[in-house]
Amino acid sequence: HRTQAGLAWDGRAADALKVLASKTIDLVIVHEDLPDMSCRVFVEKLVQTNPFTDCVVVSGLSAGEFHEVYEGLGVVMQFADPPKQESLDALVDHLDRIASIAGGQDISGGAVGI
Repeated sequence: HRTQAGLAWDGRAADALKVLASKTIDLVIVHEDLPDMSCRVFVEKLVQTNPFTDCVVVSGLSAGEFHEVYEGLGVVMQFADPPKQESLDALVDHLDRIASIAGGQDISGGAVGI
């Protein structure tokens, strides 16, 4: 399958949500420290507008704390802050497994980092 990826940065989470609402994006990687809203609120709003967009959060929280904050929001995984190559490898493996379950269907309309 063919993977398309893109990277976008916008200083304000609210502006990023507007952009994300107008595009089909499969994966968003967002840092926990956003200038204008909490990351949890960002993820909640993302799920409301794009329920099939996977989300990865870059966070320094412990695994337990992370689970408490993001439980039920469909966050695919947590990346350490700063992210490590192993985290990216695990994400790619995860996406490959999803693609194989989907029958090789192109599930990667794009990725964006916030």
